[in-house]
Amino acid sequence: RGLVRAGVLAERVRDVAAPPCIVSGEFADNGEPSYILDSDVSWDHINVTSADLESINRQGIEFLCFGTIEQRSPESRRSLRRVLEQGQCGAKYFDVNFRVPFYSRDVVEYSLDRSDIAKMNEDAAKRRRVSCYGLPAGSCRNP
Repeated sequence: RGLVRAGVLAERVRDVAAPPCIVSGEFADNGEPSYILDSDVSWDHINVTSADLESINRQGIEFLCFGTIEQRSPESRRSLRRVLEQGQCGAKYFDVNFRVPFYSRDVVEYSLDRSDIAKMNEDAAKRRRVSCYGLPAGSCRNP
């Protein structure tokens, strides 16, 4: 209801039987955050229907933000891929999170290939994972 009051189209808001995700976090000594995420929660059950795609293509999405964590379940990953492949989307922003076990090489490569902008934290950018995804050394910089 709050989303609709904020201007989100009612047809794009849906209740699901799963509970919302509660995220707790803390900061390490180096200032980097770490998180504990619930499993089998609402974002693990995102289901994009044909009617959803029709709405997206009729009205468009100006800016689509997505990440690795919401792709951790096959159902939500399939739905996001449907939107990326079949939906009329403007700029696509990929929030890269290397949080085990919530990512895979396939998810990261697929998402990088379909995004216009990718963001990752400084710790992830410094790790070897950056080089294994084909990003040249020094290509990550602070905005």
